[in-house]
Amino acid sequence: MGLSSAILRCYSPLKNWSAEILANDKAADGKYHGLKVRLKSRNNNYLIQARPGYWAAKQGEAPLQERRVDREITGSEAVTELAAVITSESSKADNGEPAVEVVLKIDPRGFHFVEKNGVRAQSLIFIAALYDESGNFVTGTELNVKFALQEPTFMRMTETGLEMSVMLKAPPGAYRLRGVAQDGVDGKVVASTLPVRIRRIPAPKS
Repeated sequence: MGLSSAILRCYSPLKNWSAEILANDKAADGKYHGLKVRLKSRNNNYLIQARPGYWAAKQGEAPLQERRVDREITGSEAVTELAAVITSESSKADNGEPAVEVVLKIDPRGFHFVEKNGVRAQSLIFIAALYDESGNFVTGTELNVKFALQEPTFMRMTETGLEMSVMLKAPPGAYRLRGVAQDGVDGKVVASTLPVRIRRIPAPKS
């Protein structure tokens, strides 16, 4: 399945149907787009299962094959292959809107760097997404990081740890947070699902 498509499955008491829906990618912005699927029928004996969204290809790029992180971001099970922990903190965006900060903490000692000519190289994909209480996609973001560390920098990192974060803005309310990270050398993944509540930002006192 390409990144610009979604799988729709419809179950009835007698038959199971499966169809692939191809998005036209008018946005072509490389971002995540939510999907809403409705059945034009008054028959309540059908159950629809569909991905909550898809990643659009960028302008001029052919749709890529689905990555493991794209599958994991729509899942719910914990994955602990990578020596890392995903946490969340209530926060607010630069413009003052309510938000949640998603923090990825990595133990560099368990993060496989490739050493060449005195430089330690590695890459990382970090994706965070919010879903409402009904399981609908609300918002998400992806962070891609490439490392090229000199030995002194790497040694300091082993002592202090490696930490990065992304910010997700959403209206106040209860959500399900899904965070996934994958390293670019071994393909190891860490994935967590956390309940979060985004709180209303109090108005400044006059």
